[in-house]
Amino acid sequence: MSYKHILYDVEEHIATITFNRPDRLNAVFYPMRMEITDALLRSEADDDVRVIVLTGAGRGFCSGLDLKERAQGTNQTPLEQRLSGHPVARAFWSLEKPTIASVNGVAVGAGFEMALLCDFRFAAEGVRMGDLHVQRNLVPDIGAPWFLPRLVGWSKACEIILGGDFITAEEALQMGVVNKVVPLEELKTVTHEYAAKLARNAPQAMKLCKRLMRRGLTTGPEDLFHSALMLDGYLMETQDFKEALTAVSDKRNPEFIGS
Repeated sequence: MSYKHILYDVEEHIATITFNRPDRLNAVFYPMRMEITDALLRSEADDDVRVIVLTGAGRGFCSGLDLKERAQGTNQTPLEQRLSGHPVARAFWSLEKPTIASVNGVAVGAGFEMALLCDFRFAAEGVRMGDLHVQRNLVPDIGAPWFLPRLVGWSKACEIILGGDFITAEEALQMGVVNKVVPLEELKTVTHEYAAKLARNAPQAMKLCKRLMRRGLTTGPEDLFHSALMLDGYLMETQDFKEALTAVSDKRNPEFIGS
């Protein structure tokens, strides 16, 4: 698929997906939604990619649903997608590689939800974010009702989703919604440095750690303990585990190849 509304770049094992409608603060509409879905699945399938970063062009991360397009009747979601679930949410949930939202500007509605779907969230100072669906007679449909109570607790989630109010990056940091808040001019560098750090880790181990943590959200500890032991047995037979042992012996950093 060729992209008109996003940018896609892979460098040093890091795939960067940039929402690219700066004149609309990167508001999403149906064609853009399908491009985001394709880019996420493409990143997951590419063995050269170890980390996925999402960010926005211009002044915004993503201002949510493009209501102007919707009002003009050009932002319709096909019925079959409504019956099978949001494609972006399904794509995010299928990812086993680490994801980072680099929130450079306003993140509202679908933009806020896509940030929540990422494993890490770094935000620029003063950025506003929130969920305004209740002000549009809509419900959040990309995962906020599932993720947010687990991040901040029931009452704070109600405050954000039912209250429909903006929160600042600093407030989001206090709530545990974001991992780090930095000056805007440092955000790109800080995000890249952390993505590069993740990319140096063993890719198979990160993938399986993420799988275990997700499983832990819906299963008991005994089942998770058993699964972890089985996965460690598998990982100990890989080339990357042998490389880790050699690196420890040689007193150097390991160079993982993902197998």
